[in-house]
Amino acid sequence: MAAQEENDFEGTVDWDGQGSEHATQECPGGNGYWHWILTPGGSTTIETDAELVVEFDDESTETAQGYRPGEGGGAVHFAVTKSGGGTVNSATAHFNGGGDNVNLTISDGECKDEDEEPPENGDDEPPENGDDDEHSDEEKSKKEKRKEEAKAETKTNCD
Repeated sequence: MAAQEENDFEGTVDWDGQGSEHATQECPGGNGYWHWILTPGGSTTIETDAELVVEFDDESTETAQGYRPGEGGGAVHFAVTKSGGGTVNSATAHFNGGGDNVNLTISDGECKDEDEEPPENGDDEPPENGDDDEHSDEEKSKKEKRKEEAKAETKTNCD
């Protein structure tokens, strides 16, 4: 579905900092990835044509379309990527539906390889049996290694 004009949406919510521990993803040679969740704040479902606009500290913006993993109503998810990563400065979700207490949060974030695509349309759901897939330990190890490299680079730059 094509993005709607901002004024075509019934509701708007600004990010209030929830999940800020994931706001910075410094990813030299890779992509920063942020998984956002927009919860309805009531029993009224948010429609999946929702849109998220994220502004970074370098004043660049990224726009993502909402999706709902699995079936049914409830929260709408957004996958945001940015080459090299960065720090989220602000974000605004535009949506239709939802209750009186709609909430926007960064659920998680990480660095991904340049050729690695973010999850989309439910691909980020855990396996049905609840067990980790065979690559999860390797993926966790890569993620930890990238975080350590970023920390070491930051420390070197600060010394």
